[in-house]
Amino acid sequence: MPKKLTLSIDEELIKFAHSYSKKVNSSLSSIVGNFLQSLRVANNKKSAQYSQKTASILGAFSENKLPSKKQMRKEFHEDHIS
Repeated sequence: MPKKLTLSIDEELIKFAHSYSKKVNSSLSSIVGNFLQSLRVANNKKSAQYSQKTASILGAFSENKLPSKKQMRKEFHEDHIS
C-alpha cells in the first residue's frame, strides 16, 4: 500500500524533476519509487554474491589488497624453506 514521503530537495533539482517527469510522461512518485526499487535490487544482488559469513568480514580487506598467489607462495617459501 503506497504511503506518502516528504523530501527536502534543492529548488533547481525540483524544477528539473518536474520538467523530466513531463518529458517522460511519468509522475515524480513513480520515478522516485522506481529509482529506489532499482537501488534495492542492486543491493540485494550484491549481498547475494557472498555467504553471510563472507559478507560480514568483506570490509576487512577493502583498504589492503590481498597479495597474488605468486607473491604468497614466494613469501611462504622464503619464510619456511630458508
